[in-house]
Amino acid sequence: TANEDDERQRSSNCTTLYQVFSPALKPIAASEQAQPALRARALECLALLGTAAGRDVFGTDALELVRVVTTDYFDPSRRRAEDDDERATALKSVVMVADCLQADFAPFLHTVVPALLEAADKDDFSAAANCFEGDDQDEETFMVRTEALEEQASAVRLMARLAESLGSRFADYVHRCLASFAPLSTNSLHEDVRQYAAIAGPGLVACVAMKEHDDALLTGDASCSSAEGWSSYEPTETRKAAIFAVDALLEAITSEEERDPRLALLQAL
Repeated sequence: TANEDDERQRSSNCTTLYQVFSPALKPIAASEQAQPALRARALECLALLGTAAGRDVFGTDALELVRVVTTDYFDPSRRRAEDDDERATALKSVVMVADCLQADFAPFLHTVVPALLEAADKDDFSAAANCFEGDDQDEETFMVRTEALEEQASAVRLMARLAESLGSRFADYVHRCLASFAPLSTNSLHEDVRQYAAIAGPGLVACVAMKEHDDALLTGDASCSSAEGWSSYEPTETRKAAIFAVDALLEAITSEEERDPRLALLQAL
């Protein structure tokens, strides 16, 4: 069909672009001597081009890219202070790669998830502002650092995307994510943070449900061996996660005053 032809052409174009640009980008991305901002952009370009080209083309390089990022940006013994400003870009690149690698990305979760949670849990959004003529000099003035709020929103969104890509393999991190996102869904100053934190719940619960179902099949649970057995199947951990997520959503719906976020919350519920 025409759509299939278009998809094949798009895939071919992406493969060509990756083959043209990756030889120049890979040395920059792997070099600790490269200028930090340039290196981060090289990582991002590789991730964008590679995921568009697909796993068959990008697979080996994708694993190497993840190893570079997790080692150089998040390993305390290798991490450089000058790279800290680019960690958000590095995280975004890594999550794009997770979309491509899926299950093969699981060994890197123990490094990537804590970094995303750290970014999501930040609360240093205010900074002292300069006083202008006419201001009351006795009052301390603060301004909100919107770029920090945007980084927090990005971390929450990336975590949800990572959970979607990894499915059951993300289940061990779900309760930590739910506990982190629940207060954000009601207390954050940023509308996007509140919305992303709340609507991440269904996807996170689905990860637990998939793992619990897979474990039951793997262990030969009698309740999963026949159609009639499903009525007695007890997904305990899924229920716990779902109750937590529903409680967080209900609280967020009650406190949310903006129309669009509230509609998104209701849809998630």
